[in-house]
Amino acid sequence: MCHGRGQVTMKKWAGSDQPRMSVVETCPVCAGSGKSDVQQCVRCGGEGRLQVRRYVRIRVPAGVVDGQVLRVKGQGHMGKFGGVPGDLLVKLQVYSLDGMTRKGDDLHSKLALSLYEALLGGSVDVKTIRGLRSLRVPAGIQHGDVLCARDAGVPRPGINGVEYGHHYFEVDVRIPNSQGASAAEIQLLQQLAGLLGGIQEGQQRQQGPTMQQQV
Repeated sequence: MCHGRGQVTMKKWAGSDQPRMSVVETCPVCAGSGKSDVQQCVRCGGEGRLQVRRYVRIRVPAGVVDGQVLRVKGQGHMGKFGGVPGDLLVKLQVYSLDGMTRKGDDLHSKLALSLYEALLGGSVDVKTIRGLRSLRVPAGIQHGDVLCARDAGVPRPGINGVEYGHHYFEVDVRIPNSQGASAAEIQLLQQLAGLLGGIQEGQQRQQGPTMQQQV
């Protein structure tokens, strides 16, 4: 135990399993002579411990971030000569989900909408970490607008228990390709363009006299 020194350093432990002090004492095996008839273990070299690989199941709390370190008490290296084991420190590596980016406790994604969905509005099912959610799309929504699915983000401990961030969706309006559109779709779009053009001309005629008075 003392490797021929005749003395060993011992740690005196308090009742809370925390080291209080280190003291040097006479080796109990050789009685301070530095020699002993006791044969040293060839596997552990007299330390009373071996290096082995084992798997430890740990609990990961919700809302952890990349690089966070978890401490697992009593699962580290065994102390020398039967001493108290240390703790296991686990550094987490959090991978991003496809199509989602995290900012704090909030998540951000793109929401692809067709031209007709953007014009008419309605509701769409969106994918969140808490499952599918129905998201209301107002009629006439614009490209780049942001919709929010409340309480669909990352959980975190709060004053009243577990609280959740939000999941934001940036609208990406997909314009149909004229080469892939059918004749009926093209005809409807031409009718819509003509209708919108007529409305705009009417609004300009109504604003014309007013603008002349203001000049």
